[in-house]
Amino acid sequence: MQLPAGLRAAALVVACGMAVAAKPADAAFTFTVLEQGANVVATGSGSLNIYALTRKFDNVDGSGGVKGDIGFIGVGGGSLDVYEGLNGPTSFGPPGPGFLASTTTNVVVAIFADSRDVWVPGDYISGAPLSASMTFANHSFATLGLTPGTYVWTWGEGERADSFTVQIGPAVIGEPEPASALLLGAGLLGLAAVRRHRR
Repeated sequence: MQLPAGLRAAALVVACGMAVAAKPADAAFTFTVLEQGANVVATGSGSLNIYALTRKFDNVDGSGGVKGDIGFIGVGGGSLDVYEGLNGPTSFGPPGPGFLASTTTNVVVAIFADSRDVWVPGDYISGAPLSASMTFANHSFATLGLTPGTYVWTWGEGERADSFTVQIGPAVIGEPEPASALLLGAGLLGLAAVRRHRR
């Protein structure tokens, strides 16, 4: 069946909008930190492309916890590798003490924003999946010195581009991204074309 010219144009605009909205697949790791009852729980998942970063230290010992004024959040302990070269904020809280988690998984993954570092397990293979969690019992964002918000660090370009996100508190839904706005506009154009065609 042949579509009328107006509908063909609308379909083309929608297809172009979808192509613009589609992002290339990259790694990316996200820590989500939420207040749950009387506790603060941090869960992280994703993977990291470390090819565009510079190895700073290998096989060092580290421990997990959180310290907002230096932008540190990390899970696990034991042998880890440290890579540098991140771009982004240097903190996510006011000056104050650091805190160790009450419970934590054994996987090592952390960001140390003040030093522009990311920590990964020793001999981590770029792009391998990472999953970690920790709980701070009887704490709140206020007692841990964490400022709610979305904090993003990036590095690399093209296929080596990647990011590390710390989401403290629920994500705030803001205005649509430009690609989403383009898709919405294309859909409205399509509806207008159908109305004109029916007349």
